[in-house]
Amino acid sequence: MEYQIYFHDAHPVIHTEEDRILIDTGSPNSYHEKSTIRFMGRDFRSSGGGSAPDLHHLSKLVGTKISCLLGMDIMKEFSTELRFSENKVRFSEGTLNMSGRTLEYFDGMGVPVIHVDMLDQSRRMYLDTGARLSYIHDELTAQLPVTGYDRDFYPGYGRFETDLFLLKGSLLDRTFQLKCGHLPIGLKKLLLWGHTEGILGYDFFKEFNVGIDVRQKVICIS
Repeated sequence: MEYQIYFHDAHPVIHTEEDRILIDTGSPNSYHEKSTIRFMGRDFRSSGGGSAPDLHHLSKLVGTKISCLLGMDIMKEFSTELRFSENKVRFSEGTLNMSGRTLEYFDGMGVPVIHVDMLDQSRRMYLDTGARLSYIHDELTAQLPVTGYDRDFYPGYGRFETDLFLLKGSLLDRTFQLKCGHLPIGLKKLLLWGHTEGILGYDFFKEFNVGIDVRQKVICIS
């Protein structure tokens, strides 16, 4: 099933008959206003507990009504093809059928992780469609000039401010540039938990088409 993506401040939202869904590969869990999420003809349980984001508040942060945050606990049941440059996303119950080069899938606390070359080394980075900025560990930018400033938010944490750094990277013989920020102290533990050094957000997905198939343990890049 292919869906049109509507971007709201760089956040990818799709519309189904039931819901307005934020596609968030950076979240290991999915959340809904109700206890059950109806997606791709199947019913899934919405995650809850104290860590569940307030979807009404999340809607205000994103800038549009959100009734569901779709995380990796549901997306792992499908192959997912993300084409941000075309405003498209495709989900399939079959195996990933996408032209491109495949990479090994790494799991970082339920979130997909890949290695990219950045700052003269291979860096282990989260793939996060829900991140409007990319992020890098602050220790890696100590000698780099600040190139800007921005505000962002994290579901369940709220808004924060960050300096920006323009970083070059490479993947599969292709180079790219990212505007990277720093996570606030209260969120830096996310990198530690996943043994990662940063997060690849909106800019990365605009540069590359990305296929994710947790069942095959592969990521496809084109």
